[in-house]
Amino acid sequence: MVQVQEEEEEEKREAIIPCSNLRLFFAFVKMVSEEDYRRVLEEYGDLKKDVANGVKEVINLRWSNACLRHKVMMTNETNYEVKEAD
Repeated sequence: MVQVQEEEEEEKREAIIPCSNLRLFFAFVKMVSEEDYRRVLEEYGDLKKDVANGVKEVINLRWSNACLRHKVMMTNETNYEVKEAD
């Protein structure tokens, strides 16, 4: 009989631990309002868009740089060939 009571008390203690964790979790969840959550999600979405736009801009700048470098190299080669012909 004593052993059964001890087992029941042990089960109660084990059940209390998750409940206290859940209480802490729900207390934290209540601190964050739905409006704050939506605002943070919106800011996160905006940041993702900003990063994507920044990546696109870097890609375009690299292409422009490569094209301009190629044009300069071709111009220099043409000028060098003209000077040799003279």
